[in-house]
Amino acid sequence: MGSRENIKEVLKVLIKHKGITQKEFANAIGVQEAAISKWVSGMQIPQVELYDTICDYFEISLDQLFGRKPLDF
Repeated sequence: MGSRENIKEVLKVLIKHKGITQKEFANAIGVQEAAISKWVSGMQIPQVELYDTICDYFEISLDQLFGRKPLDF
């Protein structure tokens, strides 16, 4: 599984686990809702500049975001 597929699946799980909408996530990290939709559908991946913001928001590591380590919940 490539990083695009890993990020897609991890983001789906994180959004569901946190109980938020894609719009709420988008607003929290300062992107448009359409970007989140593209990420969770696997059409695109987040820009590198957003990796730390995403990890901070969900309180995960980069390894977890990329699916190299399991999520801690």
